[in-house]
Amino acid sequence: MTLKILVYIYLKRNSLIPLEPPATVEPPPTEEPPPPVLCTVCECTDKVVDCSSRGLKGSFSQEEWAGLKSTKFTEINLSGNFIEFLPQIQPELPIEVFNISNSRLERVDDRCFKFLPNLTTLDLSKNKIITFDKGVFQGLLVPELAKIRSFSKMRYLSLAHNELHTLPKDAFMFMQELTFLDLSWNPLGLIDQVVMGALTDLPLLKELRLSGCELESLPAGLLRRQRRLQRLDISNNMFTTVPDVLAEAINLVYLNFNRNLITNLSEKTSISKLTKLKELHMCRNTKLQSIGPGALGGLESLVTLWICNNPRLSVLHEDFLTWLDEHNKERRPLLKELYLHNNNLTEIDPDFLFRWDQLQLMDFSDNPYECDCDGQWMVDVLVPFIVNNGGSAADMICNRPLELRGLSFAQLHQSERTLKCDEAESITASPPNTAIILGVMIGVFATFPIVLVIVLLWKRGYFAKCRRKMNSEKTDSDEETDAF
Repeated sequence: MTLKILVYIYLKRNSLIPLEPPATVEPPPTEEPPPPVLCTVCECTDKVVDCSSRGLKGSFSQEEWAGLKSTKFTEINLSGNFIEFLPQIQPELPIEVFNISNSRLERVDDRCFKFLPNLTTLDLSKNKIITFDKGVFQGLLVPELAKIRSFSKMRYLSLAHNELHTLPKDAFMFMQELTFLDLSWNPLGLIDQVVMGALTDLPLLKELRLSGCELESLPAGLLRRQRRLQRLDISNNMFTTVPDVLAEAINLVYLNFNRNLITNLSEKTSISKLTKLKELHMCRNTKLQSIGPGALGGLESLVTLWICNNPRLSVLHEDFLTWLDEHNKERRPLLKELYLHNNNLTEIDPDFLFRWDQLQLMDFSDNPYECDCDGQWMVDVLVPFIVNNGGSAADMICNRPLELRGLSFAQLHQSERTLKCDEAESITASPPNTAIILGVMIGVFATFPIVLVIVLLWKRGYFAKCRRKMNSEKTDSDEETDAF
C-alpha cells in the first residue's frame, strides 16, 4: 500500500476529510386515492358533501357510504330530494351535521344514525314523517360496557313541518345533551303524558319551538325540569289564555306568543313572573282587544316589546307595564325597543314608560289616531324623539277629527299645530257632567209624550168643553140653593 493511500485513510478516520453525503433515494410517487363514489353524484368541497336538490330518489348504499370512512368530510346535505325511506347509515363515519330536510321523507330506519357518534346537528324538517320508533335515536350497543352509546355531542334536532301527532316514549333518552329542539308545525294537538315524558328527558334544553302545533293548553310540570330553557316559541296555536305553566320557565329570556286566540289581558298572568324575560312578542292576535293595568307588570328585565298587527286592540292601559316593588313603589321596565304599530290604538300614552329617553328603536305607525288635545305631547315631544333616533312619524296618521284626517304627526309637528278638544268631547270626557246631561235628556224624553197629549186635547177644545160643563153644573147648583 502506497504512502499516499495510508495518509488518506488516516485523515478520513480522524474526520479531517469530510465524508461524502450519501446518495438520496427519492420515494416513488404515491397515487391519490380516487374520490368517494358520492362525490361523483354530489359536490364535495372542503368538509361538506352537498347532495341537495339532485333529484335523488333514494339514499346511498352501505358501500357508497363506506367511501367516506377515510375522508375528512363532516357534513352531509341531502335536502330537497325525493328520499321516502332512510335506511341505517354505516359503517361508522365522522359526520357531524346531517341534513335531509324537505325530501319527502316518510320513514326512518330503526337506529338509523347509530354509526354517527359525532353528530351535533340533525335536520329532519319539512318532510312527511307521521311517526317513528324510539329506537331511531338510539346509539350503538357497546357489548363490553353492556349499554347503548348515547349521542353525547348532539345539540340541534329539528322535526319541524312533519305530520307527527305524538312522540314515542323516551324518544330523546339518548341525546340528553340536546340544547335545541324544533317540533313546530306538527299536528300534536295535545301534550299528553308520553310527549311530556319525552320532553322532560332534556334538562339541558335552551330553546324549544312549538309553533303551529294546534295546542290549546300546556300541562303543568312540562317545563319544570327545563331550568336552562331561555327561548320558547308557542306562536300560531289556539291559546285563549296565557298558559300558567310559563311560570315554571324561570330563566326564560325570549317568548313568542304571536297568533293565538286570546281576547283580553285584564290582569297579571304567568308572563309577569318571568323576571328574566328580555324579549316578548304578542303580535297578530286577531281577537285581542285590550291589555289592562298591570297585565304585563313585573317584567323587570324586559328590553324589547312587540305588540303589533292586532287589528282589534283598542285599549292599552297606561299602566299595562306597571308593577309595585317591595317598597310599594311603581316600576316599569327600561325598554330599548317598543313596537306598537298597526293596532287599533287611538293614542300613545306618555305614561306607558317612565324613561322614554332609554328607547332606541320604536314603531307607532298605522294606528287610527285621534288628534285631539290629549295627543299634543305626541306632536311636541314624541315626533322629534322618533326622528332623532332615526325613525319616522310619516305613517302616524290622524283618523279624527275630520278636519285633520289624513294628516301625519310629522306634518302636525312641522306646522307647529296646536290640537284642540271640542266642547262635545270635553263633555264626554267628564263623567259627572255626562250623568247630569243624561238625566236631563231622559227627563225631557219622558215628559214629551205627556205635553204632546195635553197640546192635542187643548187644540180639539177638550178643556173648553170641560169648562162649560163645570159652569152649567155650578148654575144648576145655585138655582137649587135659591129654591130652598
